[in-house]
Amino acid sequence: MAALVEFCRLKPDYYNIYVDDVLTFENQPVVLMGVFNSKYGGGGMNLSPFSVLNDGMLEVLLLTKKASFGELVKVMDEALKL
Repeated sequence: MAALVEFCRLKPDYYNIYVDDVLTFENQPVVLMGVFNSKYGGGGMNLSPFSVLNDGMLEVLLLTKKASFGELVKVMDEALKL
């Protein structure tokens, strides 16, 4: 619970994001970034439900704005339904 409260206090850092050497996002605010190559992490939590371990691809998650506690609970609830 304390981790979720702290997460809601995060401030964004700003990044230039390149995909295949092409600037895709310039000065993009990022509060949280996750890079996944499999579905599960953190002791078996389903963090990236559409990732496939042996497809040679990475899934990238960018949270670009601060989220309230209620918004985080909603996102987590939706992820559990997948």
